[in-house]
Order: sequence, then C-alpha cells, then structure tokens
Amino acid sequence: IPPPHSSGRSAPVNPCCVDVDFKPTQGGPRTGIITVTGDDPTSPNSATVRGVGLSPDLSLSPTSVDFGSVSVTTTSTSVVTATNTGNAPLQLNGATINGTDATSFRAAGGGCETQLLAPGASCGISILFSNAVRGSYSAALTLRDIAGTPHVVALTARATAAMLSLGPNPLDFGYATGGTTGPGLVTWTNVGAAPYHFG
Repeated sequence: IPPPHSSGRSAPVNPCCVDVDFKPTQGGPRTGIITVTGDDPTSPNSATVRGVGLSPDLSLSPTSVDFGSVSVTTTSTSVVTATNTGNAPLQLNGATINGTDATSFRAAGGGCETQLLAPGASCGISILFSNAVRGSYSAALTLRDIAGTPHVVALTARATAAMLSLGPNPLDFGYATGGTTGPGLVTWTNVGAAPYHFG
C-alpha cells in the first residue's frame, strides 16, 4: 500500500480524505495499516485496511506422461488436464510440443489450449504418440497462459515391434536313404517386445 495522497491541516470538525490505492502483487487476502500523525493528543491514529488480490493459477495433471511400450502399428493416447486453481479467470494461449522427438507426439486439445477457464474450471488436452521405428522417444508439451508463462509436461514413450527368430538355421536332416523322409522341426520364437500375428 503506497503512502496516502494527503497532507496538511484539517479544521476542527471538518474531515479530510486520504486516498489509498490497493494494488496486490499476489492473490489472496492482504492487510495493511494506515497511520496518521498530527498535533492532537491521540496522535498517531491508525486504521486497518483489507483487500483480496485476484490471481489465476494454472495446474497441469499429470506433470509427466509415460506412454510405456507402444506397438509400431498403433497409436496411444493420454490426456493432460489443465485446471485454474486461482481465484480469477485464466486465459490459455496455446500449446506446443518441442524436443528431440517432437514429431512422434501430437496434441489434440479440442480448443482447450485457448480456453478461458473460470476459477476451479478444467479442460483436457489429448496427447497422441505413434512411430513406425522401434526405439525410445521423448519430448515436452508446453502450455502457455496469456502472460506467456510456460507450463511444461514431460513426454516419454517406447515404440516396440514383434521380431521372429527361426531355429535351427540351417535345418540339417543329415543322411537320408533315397525315397525316405526324415522329420525336421523348425521353431519360430518372437524375440520382440510386441505380439506377432500370423496371416
């Protein structure tokens, strides 16, 4: 609270006014004290002033998303929820995905990333992952409010695929008499990290 915009003398019985500005720097209840000094016996005189600062606050849940193992033939989806935990409206101002493997992830906000959220309101942003090449991938979802403040969610995933191993290779039948057949067994083993479908 800045100093009062008043000074000088006040005639007996005649009141004077003191202008007080309330400019909170953070949300929530705020209090202050105005002290007036003068030449009367009760000086100084004090009065308490109160106000409530209004401020939006963005919370993202979860703060990191691990898609786990995802088959190279499928797309996996997870939802990040944005909530205004403050006491004033919150204007969202866009979502981006950045990082080494940003092209493997995609945000489908459905308009959430530019919504005006009332206090206590929430909306969801769907994050999709897919990649046709086996390996580990990482990126980051960044959601910004109208002030430009970034709020980041870490994204990780692992693209997996089935892999067949045949054995024995080669299959050796040894010696066989003409006109006869010998049994042979070939074993097919999936040594990959995803199911293999024959067909």
